Amino acid sequence: MTAVVLLLCSLALGLALVLVWVLLKTVKPVTSAAPQRTDLNVAIHDENLEELTQKSGVYDSDVESEVDAALLADLKAEQPVNTVETKQWVLGVFALAIPISALILYFGFWGRPGTVLLQEAAALIASETGADNATTIETLLLEYVNVHPEDGAAWNNLIAFQWYRNETEGFRESHAEAEARGFTSSFTDSLYLLDAFQQRELNFNGRDRIVRTRLEESRDPSPVLSMIKAFEHTMARDYPSANRAWESVLGTSDTFQLHNLAQIGQRATRTSFAPLDGPWVSVEVEVNEPVPDKQWLFVGAYEVGVNAPIAVVKRPLTNLRRYELVLDDSTTMLPGTSLSAAEEIHVIARLSSSADALADEQDLREVSAPLNPVLQPHARIVFGQDKRFVTVRVQSEEVVSPFEPLYIIVRNRLVSGPPLAVRRLYGLPPDTGAVLSVADLMLPDTNLDSSTPLEVQARVSRSQSAMPQPGDIESDALPFTIGDSVELELTNTI
Repeated sequence: MTAVVLLLCSLALGLALVLVWVLLKTVKPVTSAAPQRTDLNVAIHDENLEELTQKSGVYDSDVESEVDAALLADLKAEQPVNTVETKQWVLGVFALAIPISALILYFGFWGRPGTVLLQEAAALIASETGADNATTIETLLLEYVNVHPEDGAAWNNLIAFQWYRNETEGFRESHAEAEARGFTSSFTDSLYLLDAFQQRELNFNGRDRIVRTRLEESRDPSPVLSMIKAFEHTMARDYPSANRAWESVLGTSDTFQLHNLAQIGQRATRTSFAPLDGPWVSVEVEVNEPVPDKQWLFVGAYEVGVNAPIAVVKRPLTNLRRYELVLDDSTTMLPGTSLSAAEEIHVIARLSSSADALADEQDLREVSAPLNPVLQPHARIVFGQDKRFVTVRVQSEEVVSPFEPLYIIVRNRLVSGPPLAVRRLYGLPPDTGAVLSVADLMLPDTNLDSSTPLEVQARVSRSQSAMPQPGDIESDALPFTIGDSVELELTNTI
């Protein structure tokens, strides 16, 4: 509203000054001149003529001519006073210059109409976006695009803001309006396709397919499009293609909040992919030291003595300290290559500041011991000091689904309270066991040493809840000391 008020004030000022100018144009200027002496001279003429006639006793035309000559001489002696003319064109230019200057200042200095709206919206977003000011921000953005419907970037900002505050109806209307004006982007089209998927799953309508085609032709990769392709490949039982599509989702920043769904989908894909020919290697990467300038994790399988990787996966670095990935034939770099063709490989993990797959000399790099991808399908890589405190093997007489979370919990044996460390897996851990380390501490500053009385317990959550629920299966809590290996058996049903 501020911008509109300023504009109206400027226009009102200009109109008022134009009216003043018109008023000045209608008023006749008064020209200053010397007093007129005609009447006075006539009176003097008559008086002089009468006086001269009385003296002479007769009317004499020569006498009248003498009087007229005197009066004529008096009139010639009068010098006209200079007149002052009002310069109306100066007033006109001045009256028009003021409103024009005001408008130039508004459009050029104060900012074009609507800029103040964006500034106010940005100030609110910078302070904190919450329930109290979200509606105000959206209103400001809507007012701006109404003033400037030609601003494509503003349409994109409005669409994204409406999406993230779950204003679905407004989001759909804004996207349709922006699309009609030709203002689309890979980002807003991805949001539209995600909304269409949530409404109709894979039963896309005509407009959905138009947006999808536009995304497929765009140079910017869309995680939403990759997710949809992953579902389609899974339905077609093309599991390697499905897993590659899931990796495309997980290998980008979680802008569209798809990573949790992608992890579940990838587990489903891998469960179906596992019986197929070809090995797969699970990799755990722990980041136990601060890496503030690194944003990306690359993990690759390299045949010993060969510089080119066989398979590579990528993840954005978040606040996690442990990353679990899988290398298999769906992640190979070249068609026709397979992990089974290599008798011995290294797994190399790299922390990089760039999403570029090419290594940089500033990258942090760690290498696993050599392993056989068929006989030793597991690697663990640690950045920083390796502070493991227990290795846990879990057995169960009941079948544990790879979609059911298994929680391994470490507590202080003598003090009741929240767990000291928790690790979550899906399904049972590999035969080598699950390692709990400082990466699994609930509070990173917790100090565990051999003098701390510790116990460990495992629980399978049938309800997917982190808290114990009826129907869950758990083991007994067994004591251990730092560095022990413990075997737990799931025997107790809650």
